[in-house]
Amino acid sequence: MVIIQIFISFLPLVIINLFVKEKDSLKKIFNLTYYMTLSLIILMVYDSFIKQIFAVIYRNFWQLFNDSLFLLIFTQKLLYTAFPEEIAKFLAIKNSKPQNKWEIVKNSMLISTIFMFYENFSYASDGIILGVWRIIIPIHIISQLIMAYFLIKADDVKENNKLKYYLLTFFSLLFPIVIHTIYNCYVALSPERLGKSLVIFILGIISYILAFIFIKRARLKYFEIQEENFKKISSFKIIILILVTLFWIYTFML
Repeated sequence: MVIIQIFISFLPLVIINLFVKEKDSLKKIFNLTYYMTLSLIILMVYDSFIKQIFAVIYRNFWQLFNDSLFLLIFTQKLLYTAFPEEIAKFLAIKNSKPQNKWEIVKNSMLISTIFMFYENFSYASDGIILGVWRIIIPIHIISQLIMAYFLIKADDVKENNKLKYYLLTFFSLLFPIVIHTIYNCYVALSPERLGKSLVIFILGIISYILAFIFIKRARLKYFEIQEENFKKISSFKIIILILVTLFWIYTFML
């Protein structure tokens, strides 16, 4: 059963790799996964504190939350999922140190699907059907397209306009967080009907189509042949990656 979970969770990464049409070295994939696992450690630490933080917020603004279900759900989805997950992906992309715009696009999309592997595996623990359904969930692909777009724009002005560079970098994080929060609120507040599933399915298909178009155009416009910019794989990185991955798999094993 664990093997099936792992296989299902890997599918988004395989699909995006097919879109990229570039055989990245195992060393590069390993390093991108390592940066994502570092972000997962931050996520787990954040998760251990956020419930206490939210309890303080709720205690001080309980009347506001009681008067508005939307505000309560919005705050929970922002603090519990959208904010930490987009921060995690953003930090992983920055740590990967892309050398050009094509690297920004490629690393962004690959890191997004590496994150989806870990997240989809956790959902697959609730049943294989849900794990399969998670493959089509659109939000991580969409948010990563937005993040990559603004990171490319920021790279354009990096040398000449520092203020605009930092503003665009901020937007690369802000807009994915906002879109992610709105999407999660829609999922949480909409009744469980066929229409809701159909909307999510259509958005999922659209997200993969947009990813294909975006990656194809970025490759045509920005592709550069370059030397591998990742350092040698260290024993420390291998140990960290294996420990975090095994802990994750053990935690969500069926």
